Order: sequence, then C-alpha cells, then structure tokens
Amino acid sequence: MTESETENWPPDLVLMCTMPGITRIFEIIRRQAEQFPKSDSLLGKVGGQWVATSTADYIAKGVEMSKGLLSMGLKKGDAVAMISANRPEWNISDLGMLQIGVVNVPVYTTLSESEITFILNDCKARLIIAGDAELYKKVNNIRNKVPSLMEVYSFDQLPGVPNWNDILQKGKSFNSDIEEAMNSIQPSDLATLLYTSGTTGTPKGVMLTHDNIVSNVLSSEHLCPVGPKDRALSFLPLCHSYERMLTYLYQFIGIYLLC
Repeated sequence: MTESETENWPPDLVLMCTMPGITRIFEIIRRQAEQFPKSDSLLGKVGGQWVATSTADYIAKGVEMSKGLLSMGLKKGDAVAMISANRPEWNISDLGMLQIGVVNVPVYTTLSESEITFILNDCKARLIIAGDAELYKKVNNIRNKVPSLMEVYSFDQLPGVPNWNDILQKGKSFNSDIEEAMNSIQPSDLATLLYTSGTTGTPKGVMLTHDNIVSNVLSSEHLCPVGPKDRALSFLPLCHSYERMLTYLYQFIGIYLLC
C-alpha cells in the first residue's frame, strides 16, 4: 500500500490498514518485547517502594499463569474474575487468561456482596482472585452461593489463603505448550465481560472481543502524545473499559506503566 493510495483516507483508517498484524490483545506485549523491551515495563508499589517487572518477566509469568489455569482444567470460554485495585499482578493474570481464551471478568472493589454474588453466578466464574484481605473476606463470605466457583485466591500473601503464586507454580510444572491454545484464539473471540454499574437495574455483562479492544488501541496510537521514554500512571479502575484499553495502548507504544 503506497502513500498516494492512502493520502485521502482518514488517519484512523490508514493506521489500522498499515499496522503489522496485531489482531489479538496478547500480541501487544510481544510487540513491546520486539520493539521496546524494558527492564521496568510494569511498576507496582510493594511496601512503599516501586518494584519493576521487565517485559520479559511479564510475558514469562503470563505463560506460567496460562499453564497454571490449564493444569486446573480451565478451558477456552471459562470465566475467571478479579476483584482488586490496579497492580502488576492484575495485568499479568489478564495476559495469562487472554492467551488461552479464558474470559477475564473484572469486578469493582466497591460492590456489595449481593452484587458480587450476582456477577459471579451470571458469568459462572470458575475462579476469583481478590486483591487483599478485605476483598478476600468479602468474596469468601459468598463463595457458597456460587456453585461454579472452584477456589478463591488472593494477590496479597494472607495466612492460610490460596495465593495467585500457587497458580504460577502449577504452571511451572505443567508440561504444556500454550502455542496451540494461542493459535486457536480468533480476533472475534470473547476476551472479557465488563459488568455495568447496575444503576439502571441488574448489571449487564458487556461482551468485548479481542478485535473490539485491539481496534481501539490501533486507532488511538497517533492520539497519544507520549513515547517509549515516558511513564504513565494507571489510576482509573481496570474494570473500566477506557482504562483497560489505555493500559494496552501504553504497552503498544512502549510506555512505562505504573499501576
């Protein structure tokens, strides 16, 4: 495609038709690895200090998450929920789900137990990962009301509570090549269910495909006035479609992401 062929096209259309073949969300971080590999792709606060996750570790832990979920019997189309503040573990878990077709269902941390119960039952969540002790308690209180739920995990290390690292450890010892699972994912496949606030009645699960989100990333790149040397702070909840898309956009452009 030559410049003369596209000179009268809208900028968004030019961008989407000339970009290399990014069609699925999990390909975005691999583009970063190829073009903008970083020692601190993700930064999160631990004990008041920023702790970095490199692009390579981001991808490696995402693979461990994928394999861990597969080792537990999860398959394409199954739902895993997360109720947590923004943190690198969220992004890594998201990558692990997307690579094997497990549907990520983010849950707002401010929801009541009854609202959480409805969402988990509506999407038939197999697992849920809570961010901290307070959120774990909230979910654990209603776990018996969700027949599909196999286990409740926590991102924080809590006494006697299954930790998300347990899933990564399962993945390390699970002999599986996730390439087959990744190759099976189509741009039109469901990537995530985002539940509405419920202010107009019972929350509705908005179905977003890989293509829905990737198309927004590709068409927004030229609107972002920053580049690979810049940093971005993720502060809107990752349950929010705008913040979710922005985190993928930052990864696509190669921006350092503080979350």
